[in-house]
Amino acid sequence: MAKAAKEYAKALYSSIDSADERKAVLTFLRELSGAIQEDSKLLEQIKTKSISDKDVKKTMSNILEQAKLKDLLMNFFNLLVDKGRMDQIGEITENFQASMDEDNGVMRGVVKSALKLSPEKRAELEKRFADKLEKRVILTYQTDQRVVGGVRVEVGPYTFDDTIETHIKKIKENLNRSSN
Repeated sequence: MAKAAKEYAKALYSSIDSADERKAVLTFLRELSGAIQEDSKLLEQIKTKSISDKDVKKTMSNILEQAKLKDLLMNFFNLLVDKGRMDQIGEITENFQASMDEDNGVMRGVVKSALKLSPEKRAELEKRFADKLEKRVILTYQTDQRVVGGVRVEVGPYTFDDTIETHIKKIKENLNRSSN
């Protein structure tokens, strides 16, 4: 399924020429995806097709009435409904965002730490990774009680682990090597 979501996102992205229009479509996709994901009953009805395709299309048409690129989006959502892929709107949105990020030289990542990081520390991390990766880096921050101290940063395919747990493991490995 993830492959299909990627292909749908790629097709939608490539059918839009303007950066401003892509931004508007991404905003719409995020809002729609969020609304569907938050309403577990609606998501289940979409998955099980207990709402008729006709009703889903009519609802989408009403929602899109004032939207930029109304015809393109309506055709896109009609295709998703016809192919039974509306439940993948979250994945499609993520893949659309990834295409935009790639075109704009952006990498996204997640920072996990035991405590909330100060704005200064956040700026330092973002600058460090942007310099190292030679891209604009956008990080989201999460507190994670499993992180005893330090931070774990995942940006694209890269992981930087400066947690106490990792330092302790390295010390143990070094001690085991030196004792053998």
